[in-house]
Amino acid sequence: MAKPNLTRSGFAVACLLASMFCVPPALAASLDVQPMVSRADAPIDIRATGLQPGALATISATTRDSSGNLWRSAVTCKADSAGVVDLAQCAPFGGAPASTYSRADPMGLFWSMHQQDGAAIFFQFPDAPDAAYVLTLAVHGKVVQRIPVIRQLMADDIVRERLSASSDGVSGVVFQPALPAHTPGAPATRAAARFPAVILLGGSGGGHPWDDLAAMLASHGYVALSLAYYNGFATPDPPLPNELVSIPVETVGRALAWLRKNPEVDADRIAIIGHSRGSELALLSAVHYPAFKAVVALAGSPVAWPGINPHDYTHDFPAWTFDKKAVPFLPAMPYFAKAYHEHKQPVTAFEKALDNEAAVQAAFIPIERIDGPILFLGGDADAIWPSRRMAAMAMTYLHRHRHRFADSEEIFPDAGHFFFDPYAPVEHRVDWTITDSQGTTTVHYGGTLADDARAAPQAWARILRFLHESLSRPR
Repeated sequence: MAKPNLTRSGFAVACLLASMFCVPPALAASLDVQPMVSRADAPIDIRATGLQPGALATISATTRDSSGNLWRSAVTCKADSAGVVDLAQCAPFGGAPASTYSRADPMGLFWSMHQQDGAAIFFQFPDAPDAAYVLTLAVHGKVVQRIPVIRQLMADDIVRERLSASSDGVSGVVFQPALPAHTPGAPATRAAARFPAVILLGGSGGGHPWDDLAAMLASHGYVALSLAYYNGFATPDPPLPNELVSIPVETVGRALAWLRKNPEVDADRIAIIGHSRGSELALLSAVHYPAFKAVVALAGSPVAWPGINPHDYTHDFPAWTFDKKAVPFLPAMPYFAKAYHEHKQPVTAFEKALDNEAAVQAAFIPIERIDGPILFLGGDADAIWPSRRMAAMAMTYLHRHRHRFADSEEIFPDAGHFFFDPYAPVEHRVDWTITDSQGTTTVHYGGTLADDARAAPQAWARILRFLHESLSRPR
């Protein structure tokens, strides 16, 4: 597999943009970005200098997503007495031109971006080693400077390989740090240099949506596999199923086996991360495959829920199977039908289903069998399902069953269903609608863009710390 040249690709974009947009050094007002090339999960400093005290300066940012759609953000601030606008300190100005965020935030321009063209979609980073942004400085409405900023999705030494279900038996993208070609010493020394590994699973949208997280994990020293277990709304990859119905847990088992065959992976240090419906699959996989030594459940559920059959919303279908047998699940479709009929959010249906204690007990995933610690992270304003309640249920269950590992949970106040991708925009107008004879219901994810943005760097740091502590050495 070919190694992408991040330095060449990143700086080629930077030089091109610089030649087109950067102003002559004689201009007094200017942008100061430190550093101009940075990791995508690292904060940076943005300032405008050389301004007249009290001048209104607008700094805006633009980029394009994986579909080529334009995204934009902006903040307007008054220069201080020294003629400086520092985004870490300035209070966004409430008048025109409007700011896309409302509190001082050095990274506000990145997470507050809104889509400007095309059909509304979630922001997806370009399928490239880095993402290019253009920052523009305007003073009293007049543009005086444009400069490029590069955000590296993966470090220079990361090797990326796309996998296909038909040819590789695994669908997704793997990101791998490069092990030195000649590790000195005996074979045992080289074995000690092997990398821990992580599998990442998305939710009910299908595909492998967390390629950016996988790339960032690889930059922190993990072999990271962003895995697809069904197609959903993503580009089909036969023979993966198109619907979240009767998905074999063995899909993850094959990915695990693929990783364990990699000579640069430490087979004793493998973790799995799942978001939303993918958290169920992550927990089930760790139950059945003890090679997983740590699990992160993002907006997670310790209870198995029904499948999603877009052709039939009136009957319950199993979401998961193991050994060709349906995994027990909590019946819920009647609750969803009632919620949509009454134009209520999905969380109300999940809450109602969870009140059936006998059914919950029958559908509870036996997470006490997992051979490693479990971390539940959630948002307290999740409008899709009750993340806080389910995380508490999981902790109570693990304590009652005397799980011997350091399990933990953290719930972020006011955050919604998406709260863990640092400095990336989660466009909340990308909701979906369900129409029946009673009208249309708009389904929201909960939280706000600002609340999710405040939680995301904390959640990401917690994930990195948990993986480091759980996989730091073989047990």
